[in-house]
Amino acid sequence: MIVFILTVILYIVITVNYTYKEFDNLELTIIAGFISSIVGCFIGVALCIVIGGCLPVTKQLVSTQSIISINMGSEINGSFILGTGQVRSDCKYYFYKQDDMGIKLDSVDADSSHITQDSEYPEIEIYKNIFTKDWYKWVGFCADNNSYIIRVPEGSIVQEIKL
Repeated sequence: MIVFILTVILYIVITVNYTYKEFDNLELTIIAGFISSIVGCFIGVALCIVIGGCLPVTKQLVSTQSIISINMGSEINGSFILGTGQVRSDCKYYFYKQDDMGIKLDSVDADSSHITQDSEYPEIEIYKNIFTKDWYKWVGFCADNNSYIIRVPEGSIVQEIKL
């Protein structure tokens, strides 16, 4: 965050100072300051992402939720723009969970999930990336990737091989 703010301020000050000294025109200086603030924001965000990607992170347990039922499925989505396009398929775990208003359907990506057979009651644990030191959040952005551990009772997973 500090890197972002300092980058934007420094970029604006340098641009406004150079523009006013070079052209001695207030309107041009205001326009240059506005444009430089936008460019400074992009540079600041890019720096924070790069710095945040280099800093060490750990996974912290955010919540544990009981699940009623679970199934694996795939989700197909795509896009088409001006004659070109793409189709993508993602594997997901769909599950029902109990909340304050009743039973709710939810899903998580299979790529970011692990299943273990060690629980008496089925549940899902949600983990979030956090920086290892608290002050790192002032110099970079942490990737917001959640990961999941789905705990099911022993024998719940059916193993089947077909040739």
